[in-house]
Amino acid sequence: MLDYFAEQLKESPPQSIEDLSPNLILAMCNGIDADNAPNACAYVSFDSIVNGELKNRTYSLDKGVFSIIASEAATVVVVDFPMDCYENTQNITKQCSDWLSGELQDEMLTFGIAPMMLDLKAIFLFQDLLFQTSWEIYENNLAVMIRMIFVFDNAATQLIVSEASNIEDIQNEVEEQLRLEEEQLDLEIEALMKEEKELTSKANNPFETALHQIVSPEAVLEDDNNAEEDKQEG
Repeated sequence: MLDYFAEQLKESPPQSIEDLSPNLILAMCNGIDADNAPNACAYVSFDSIVNGELKNRTYSLDKGVFSIIASEAATVVVVDFPMDCYENTQNITKQCSDWLSGELQDEMLTFGIAPMMLDLKAIFLFQDLLFQTSWEIYENNLAVMIRMIFVFDNAATQLIVSEASNIEDIQNEVEEQLRLEEEQLDLEIEALMKEEKELTSKANNPFETALHQIVSPEAVLEDDNNAEEDKQEG
């Protein structure tokens, strides 16, 4: 399938990466090249802001061979690894499990994948993980491969085109963008909490309540009525 895409690109080369459809770019991540190397480079990262400082844990999916199926609503990413990646795949599965269970609710999960065919200048970011699992594949009672599956909601998926030349540069750009977004979100939350606190304080302030009762039109009208009644009685 990728041979077909490669031929199409040679026959009608695009003016820029932006001219390529997202589905085509995603399809370029699948499988292996002529040298049996994966056609994509990917990572999973967990980001949070602690005391104004960005904290990051990143797990590379080196040696993974991808098979991606996308629909309008969701994307399924299947990744096959050699057995020497066992420890790394277990760490990723554990982190994803903790994130899905809510234990890492303060952290932002990002799955980034870039096709090698485009020199890693286009990267898909999946940020709403719905499901993840992994298991070993056996042949003749011998574990020969580790398969991981990720399912993402496409509502939180982005395609970023960059002039960066490697995955680290692209990831740094993405992390900077995420940091700015989280800082803005923190400022908005802080402003809302301050506003709520002020409103609560005003509502529970006995002096302000008494003052409102004294100067309110209803209170003035009631005092005038009382004064009129006293005059009539007198």
